[in-house]
This record gives sequence, structure tokens and C-alpha cells, in this order.
Amino acid sequence: MTKSKSGFTIVELVIVIVIIVILATIGVVSYSTASARARDSQTATAVNQWVKAIQMYKARNGSFPSMTSCLGTNYKYGVSEADMSGYQCRQSSASAGIVRDSTFSTALSPYMSSEPTPAMQTAVISSPNDWYRGAYFNPNGGADSKSVRIDMVISDKGTCPSTIGGYAIVTNTTAPNNFHICSYEIGRQP
Repeated sequence: MTKSKSGFTIVELVIVIVIIVILATIGVVSYSTASARARDSQTATAVNQWVKAIQMYKARNGSFPSMTSCLGTNYKYGVSEADMSGYQCRQSSASAGIVRDSTFSTALSPYMSSEPTPAMQTAVISSPNDWYRGAYFNPNGGADSKSVRIDMVISDKGTCPSTIGGYAIVTNTTAPNNFHICSYEIGRQP
């Protein structure tokens, strides 16, 4: 009687393992890209809603809000987001940063059904004291007294939208971590 061998050779096993690893890598990369695009879309949608509210505020009050503020909620403090003692979206030095201003949110609440929140992505210029997260409103950031600026962070896998709320992008800065800081002037006439 002849004994037959059954089973797989090492070469066959290695080929199967390599194929599985390649498929898993493709899946992880696809998921990562899709997640980044979803966060970018969330940020752009939230900022569009804020722009509409800011425009309605200006139409009713004759001027833009005068306070600098993070747009939305859920901000954590610090570049690593480890410290929960503050709610910050911009840090420009060890002692200067922008936080969520409840007065700003209250002033705009009549023009929104809820407070839209951008994705909490962080563009690090130089750690730990120079970074951006989410989006923020700057009443003094426009080129003239008739405009204001909104900055928002887009992932390293995305690109800044060419317009937000009908206003063209003014600057697109790529941070060292490859995230994008997109700046728009609201109220600026072309």
C-alpha cells in the first residue's frame, strides 16, 4: 500500500500569507483614507454652517461678532489632547491661545439649530506650543475691517476646499505633520 502525503508545502503557505498581508494592508489604507475624508467632510460642513450663521448675524446686527472663538465643542487642551483643563483650538506660544468663547456661541445660537462641531484634527507647526485644531473664528484676521477670518484643519489625506460658504480660500498652509490649515476671509469682496 502506498502512503500519500497530504498538506501544504512551506512555499504554498508563504504565498498564502503574503497574499493575506497584501489584502489586509490594502484594507487598512482604504479605511484610513475613508476615515480622513469623513473627518474632512465633517469639518467643511460644520464651517459652512458657521459661515451661514455669521452672515445672518452680520445682516441682523450690521457687523461681524467681535470675539475670537473656537467653532463648535469637544475641544481638548494641549497638542496631545491629554489635558482636559481647557478647551483650546489654537496655540501660538506657551502663553497665548484661542479657546471656545461661550459669548460667541450664544450670540450665534439664534441662527443655528445646534452648534456644528468640526473634526478634532491637529495641525502641528512646532510642538508643543504652535498648533491648530478643528476650526476657529478671528474677527481681526481679515485683510480689512469689512472681513473676518476662519481657519480650519484638514487631514494629511485631504485638500482644502476651494470655497467655504461662497468665499474663496485665502491661504493653504501645510504643517510639518502634513495636515493643512485652510484660511478663508468671510465678507471679503473679490
